[in-house]
Amino acid sequence: MLRNRLREYVMRNRRRLLVAAAIVLLLAASALAWLLSHADPPIRYRTWAKIEHGRSLADVERLIGVPPGKYGGAEADAYIAGIVLRHPAGPDQDLVVDVFKRSEVWPAVPLDQLNAKLKEGRFSVWTGPKFAIAVQTDAAGRVVASCLGTITPGDMARDRGSDWWEWLLARLGLT
Repeated sequence: MLRNRLREYVMRNRRRLLVAAAIVLLLAASALAWLLSHADPPIRYRTWAKIEHGRSLADVERLIGVPPGKYGGAEADAYIAGIVLRHPAGPDQDLVVDVFKRSEVWPAVPLDQLNAKLKEGRFSVWTGPKFAIAVQTDAAGRVVASCLGTITPGDMARDRGSDWWEWLLARLGLT
């Protein structure tokens, strides 16, 4: 009789443990799926630093992971121009820096006006929560200049931490 009771107790608790483990695994899988489906596009310094002269716009889109557009960010004129990959023909052809404002008193030029100034090519802009990337292409769709803009100038200095750790903290709302 004691042996039967002990066996029932063990079986009952084993079932509870299995059910609890299944629930925990289901919750973990759901959380992981949600986090991966809500990942921010990598509009940041590290991504911008990989953009080189001569790359096609399609290569840049693959590098960033999304087509030009707003991804949790503001309009391009809300960002402050930061680091610039200069135009090889010289600063007179380098209009990409004008996509972003230089300071609070030096506003950005509207994109339609900038595109009208170009002799050839166009501008493409990606905006995110902290950073924006502007790319100037030539008539063949090759990168001739790019600029990284930021909402807060100190963000560029802070954009050096562990990618996955920052991403996880941001996803959990802890940053």
